[in-house]
Amino acid sequence: AVKGYSGRLNSGVMFLKQSVQARSFLAYALKISDRPLPLEVDIGWGENGHLIQAALEMDCVLYLDARWNNNTNPALEDYIRHFSAGPLQEHFKPSPKQQLLSQTLDLFSRLLRLPQRVIAKVLPSLAKRQFHNRLSRLSNKALRYHRYGNN
Repeated sequence: AVKGYSGRLNSGVMFLKQSVQARSFLAYALKISDRPLPLEVDIGWGENGHLIQAALEMDCVLYLDARWNNNTNPALEDYIRHFSAGPLQEHFKPSPKQQLLSQTLDLFSRLLRLPQRVIAKVLPSLAKRQFHNRLSRLSNKALRYHRYGNN
């Protein structure tokens, strides 16, 4: 893995050696993936926070040179340039459609993390199953659009 702009593991590029230790690391990250994270490792979405937590607890991650997942330095002669939410983001300007898709997916990701009782208060007209079905259809539609364009 490479450390991101925050100085913590960034899972954008990871190389794993086929070993018991690597399998244990991934199994542990999956095991904790549905648990809330401490604020110091939670980035708000995705798998990265859980991998940071697993790396801290298991102390088995070696870090690569930043050239393998550069998300900080526009002048670096890198192998992989990662336009994440870090300093390089200003060098990548998504289209308005990409911005809307990103904001929509972020909103739904946040909604899915809310306790069900909060969702029921916020969206009282939707039954639990109805909400998840609609959300699933919308997410699939957004992902298809993102992958294949407006088809």
